[in-house]
Amino acid sequence: MRVNNGRVTSAAPLFSPFPARLEYLLREVDTRRLRCAEAEYPAGLRLAEHAHENACLTVILAGSVAESGSDVRSQSCAEGTLVLRPWGLPHEDRVGPRGVRLLEIEFGAAWAQDSALRETLSRSVIVRHPRLAELSGQIRMEMRSTDAARVLVLEGLGLELMGSALRVADDADSPGWLAHVVHRLESMEGLPSLQELAAEAGVHPVSLARAFRRRYGVTPGVFSRRARIRRAAVVLRERPGQSIAQVAHEAGFYDQSHFGRVFKSVMGVSPARYRSAPR
Repeated sequence: MRVNNGRVTSAAPLFSPFPARLEYLLREVDTRRLRCAEAEYPAGLRLAEHAHENACLTVILAGSVAESGSDVRSQSCAEGTLVLRPWGLPHEDRVGPRGVRLLEIEFGAAWAQDSALRETLSRSVIVRHPRLAELSGQIRMEMRSTDAARVLVLEGLGLELMGSALRVADDADSPGWLAHVVHRLESMEGLPSLQELAAEAGVHPVSLARAFRRRYGVTPGVFSRRARIRRAAVVLRERPGQSIAQVAHEAGFYDQSHFGRVFKSVMGVSPARYRSAPR
């Protein structure tokens, strides 16, 4: 592999180490069957066409990156986007103007022997979903663990993340108005009732509730609460001088103890521990 003015080039067969640029690696855990890494790439960096010998997925944690490949047109992937790639598929990446921070997961060579998995994962998948963000957060926290269970937990979460991404990609039957409802719940603009959401979407509240649970596995209320927790998690890190009680209030929780319980159920740790954990 050669580097020329920010452009990474490589000779055939194009296979590159994982992550693609080791000098930008922040942390890494290798269980042999699964390899998890966090990496941060500078603005404007281009990774010319390359491939990974094993199946892998990338979650954009911050910033953006443009992804293109033999089976997908160039697509800008912002924070919260997950990109899942099959074995040996050539692709190219260009980092956005603010740089990008990634969670990168490679599934070990043993998984390549699973014919059913190879058939299922036959093309690139680019998706966004709250459940994928939650699982990514759990993986990042588990990477910082040091107990004997870490390997099993990471492998379980990695496979769940892959399966959830494939399920989201295959679910093409969701009505279009659901996207509006999700945007409304993620925007943090007040706490709309089910009736308000249904009126905005132009459907009956019962239809909304049924379709929402079928698509996302939870009620709109639970979805909204988790979205507020994820937003609060960002605030905890970005505003270290702000008290947890203030963060809880901004997120719509009037009881700090309730906020703490819900935060731990979603993020896996207490607000205080999340704030103090190394990034």
